[in-house]
Amino acid sequence: MTDFRERYADLGAFVHGKAPRRTVPLPPPPVPKPAQPTTAMTVEGITLAPASRLSALASTRDRHRARARMATDRGHQLREMISERETRIRLLAQRAAPGFEAEAEAQAAVIEAEVAQLRAAMQTASDEAAEASEAAGAAQSVLRAALKFALDHGATIPLLLAGEVSK
Repeated sequence: MTDFRERYADLGAFVHGKAPRRTVPLPPPPVPKPAQPTTAMTVEGITLAPASRLSALASTRDRHRARARMATDRGHQLREMISERETRIRLLAQRAAPGFEAEAEAQAAVIEAEVAQLRAAMQTASDEAAEASEAAGAAQSVLRAALKFALDHGATIPLLLAGEVSK
C-alpha cells in the first residue's frame, strides 16, 4: 500500500468489515469532584443555599461600591459648585462699581459662607466615599475567600460570579 492508503486505511475499516488498527488506549476521563454543597443556613426561617449566600455577599459588595461611587460623584458635584462660587466672588471683586465696594464685599461674604458649607459637605462626601470604599474592599476579600472555599469543596456557584474566580 502507498503511504496515502496506509495512513487512511482505518477510516473505512468498519465500512469494509475489517477491524481497525489497534492504538494506545485513551486515559480514563478525570473523575469530577462530587458536588457537595455546604450546609444550608437558616436565617429568620429562610433557608439559604451556598449559591444564595455567595450572591448575597456579591450584592453586599456591589451595594458598598455603589455607595462609594455615589459619594465620589457627590464630591465632584460639590467641587464644581465651589468652583462656580469662587468664580462669582472674583467677578464681584472685578466688577464692583466705585462707591459700591462695601455691597460687593457683603455679597462676597455671603458666597464665602456658602463655599465654607460646600467644603464641609465635600469633606463629608470624601469621608463617606473612603468608608464605603474600605467596606467594599473588605466585602470583596470575603467574597473571594468564599468563592475559593466553594470551589475547593465542589459547591455550585452562580454563573454571574464565575468571572470573579479568575480575578
